[in-house]
Amino acid sequence: MIVIQTTKLTQQITKLLKDKKASDILTLDVSKQCSFADVFVIASGDSQRQVRAISDGLIEQVGKPHAVEGESVGEWIVLDYGDVVVHLFHTPVRSRYCLEELWSGDSATQAAEDHITAEEEQQQL
Repeated sequence: MIVIQTTKLTQQITKLLKDKKASDILTLDVSKQCSFADVFVIASGDSQRQVRAISDGLIEQVGKPHAVEGESVGEWIVLDYGDVVVHLFHTPVRSRYCLEELWSGDSATQAAEDHITAEEEQQQL
């Protein structure tokens, strides 16, 4: 079961990702599949530079995570905020690892139904 604090943090992160023009934002409830996190937030950037900028923006706005991995390269950055783990991918790397397929088993559900891709958002404008 996801607590309110985790839900609010997930919503804050998702909003910031949209503001930073991340694409394909997905949140997965993994609370029944693992013990180290309740939610994975997965998003993509079009370049390594954008992925690093998104990461920097999250750290600036949300605060310093417990751990950060992959910052120097910018292909796959992991920000560990405890119950919420953020995975930021350079688009080609995301398609190579298919993390959402790995973790979207029967007990995982999409936690943010209102997320839309940047492309869909542009079409609505």
